[in-house]
Amino acid sequence: MYPEDVLPNVRRLAGQVQDVEWLVLEVTHGLPGPELAEGLAALGKAYGHSYTVHLPLDLPLAAADDGMRMEAMETARRVIEATQAVHPWAYVVHLEPTPGAPDIGPAAGAEAGTDWSPWHNRVAESLRALGGAAGGEALIAMENVPEYPPEILWPLLDRLNVSLCLDIGHLLRQGRDPRPLLEAHLDRTRVIHLHGVEDGRDHRSLASMDQGVLAGLLRTIRHRSFRGVVTIECFAVEPFFESWELVEGIWRRLQQGEAEP
Repeated sequence: MYPEDVLPNVRRLAGQVQDVEWLVLEVTHGLPGPELAEGLAALGKAYGHSYTVHLPLDLPLAAADDGMRMEAMETARRVIEATQAVHPWAYVVHLEPTPGAPDIGPAAGAEAGTDWSPWHNRVAESLRALGGAAGGEALIAMENVPEYPPEILWPLLDRLNVSLCLDIGHLLRQGRDPRPLLEAHLDRTRVIHLHGVEDGRDHRSLASMDQGVLAGLLRTIRHRSFRGVVTIECFAVEPFFESWELVEGIWRRLQQGEAEP
């Protein structure tokens, strides 16, 4: 968030936040070293915050090519091993369209006639392996992405004990109302990503979100006693703190019974 490395960022946020998202989005230049992981773990212990780890974005975990898929699983396993010192609350994974994935638009649904079963079979194999590496499938949180409808993920919830990372900004990019989806799937949601969308670009301040929608989401989180992690996923300082203030303001009003639907 700040224009610094991971450890200085966490030092600046320590004592203010309850969870930190550790973005390990690519490993081209190597895995996180043990010194970093141990330093983050020490900060978490000292200040009482937890961590979620976002696995690399470009892992073809659904690839039809067995060698490519096995290599992706091995990379993910190595990232999990390199970050285990912080005892992550969840490992967030993008199941991006990959070689062998169906060609389907984000507005389409399962009823569009595409046979997703081969894709589901390959993904299930990958996620089982990641769950074994992480210490339990529930620690693997599948994140919905803008490239296809979230409904494609639901069959995996029936087959596996994995969790959801419900990304609100990605739903908004698809023109979806996130409130009914949060209500329907909160019990399997381990992480919620909150961010706004502006001019088609996400990870913007929550000031760009309809405030009634934001209040409705927070009301569901409160009334259902959600025990997972809510991440304000803005990657710049000003949007992050502006969003934080908005969330805190709505939360206070909810506690007082004053927030509008």
